[in-house]
Amino acid sequence: MKGYLPLRRLTQVPFPPASATLPTANQRQGIFTEQYTIPIKNALTGTAYSNGILPQSVQSPFAKAVLTALPTNNVTGFSNNYTQLSRSTDSSDKGDLRVDYDRSDRFKAFSRFSKQRLNILSGAAIPGPAGGNSSGYQYGYNTQIVSGLTYILSPKSLIEGRVAFTWTQSGMNPATMGLPSLLQQFNIGGLPPQTSNTPSLNVQAVTSWSAVGTQSSNPPIVNPYTVNPKVNYTTQIGRHSVKAGYEYLGLYLAYEDEFPLYGADNYAGQFSKGTAAPTGASSTLTSQVYNLADF
Repeated sequence: MKGYLPLRRLTQVPFPPASATLPTANQRQGIFTEQYTIPIKNALTGTAYSNGILPQSVQSPFAKAVLTALPTNNVTGFSNNYTQLSRSTDSSDKGDLRVDYDRSDRFKAFSRFSKQRLNILSGAAIPGPAGGNSSGYQYGYNTQIVSGLTYILSPKSLIEGRVAFTWTQSGMNPATMGLPSLLQQFNIGGLPPQTSNTPSLNVQAVTSWSAVGTQSSNPPIVNPYTVNPKVNYTTQIGRHSVKAGYEYLGLYLAYEDEFPLYGADNYAGQFSKGTAAPTGASSTLTSQVYNLADF
C-alpha cells in the first residue's frame, strides 16, 4: 500500500489600473456651469433653470447620498476623471490524498480524496459604498472522492471499474457586501431580506457616466453535484483488443441566477433637458448634464 498527500497553494495580488467617469464636485451639487452654462428644467414640474443650477431643495435625497458616497475626482476633465490601482486577489488551495493498494499482481485498487478552495476578488474601478460595479468576490469550493480497481481475469482480459463523486459550491458576492446599505437608509422597499452578502447599492446606470452600484448579475449561485460510475471489460482476440463498458454521469444542480436580483435603475431619457444648449457644447457634455439632472 502506498499513500500520497500533495498540497498546493497559489496566491496572487495584482493591482491593475482602473478608471471611471464621475461627476465633478460642482456637478454633484447640481451646478452645470463649468464649461458652458447648460439650461435645465425640473422634469416633474417643468420649472426652468436657465442659469444651469439645480436648487438643492429639488434634488433627490437618495441621489445626493449616492453622489456624496463617490470618491473625489483625482484627474481633471469630464471623462475618465477618476483613476486608481484596483487591488485584486487570486487565491487557490488544493490538496489530494491518494492511497494505492496492490493486493496481488492481478488485483490493484486506489482511492483519492481531493479538495480545492478558490477565492478571487475582482477590484472595482469605483471604491466605497456607491461603487462595486465588478464581479466582486468569486468563490469555488470543490470536493471529489474517487475509487477504482483493476482485476486481471486472464493474460488476455481484465475488468476495471471506477466511481467518482464531485461536489461544487460556487458563486459571486458583491464587492460592497457588508458596507452600509444606501437602499435601506432611504427605505427603498421591495428588496430581498438583508443578508451578509447584500450589496450597499443596486445598479444606478446614468448614461454617459460610469455605472455605480453592484454588478447587475451579482450575486449568482451555482452548486453542481455529479455521480460518475464506470466499468470496462477488455479482452484480446487475435491481434485485436476489444473493449466494452458502461458509464453513467448524473448531474444534479442547484442554482440561483435571477438578475438583477436587487433591481437596476437606468437614467437615459434626458427629461431635464431645458432650452437649446449653448453653441459649442458637445452632445456628450449635454447628455451627461441632462441624465445626471434626471438622477
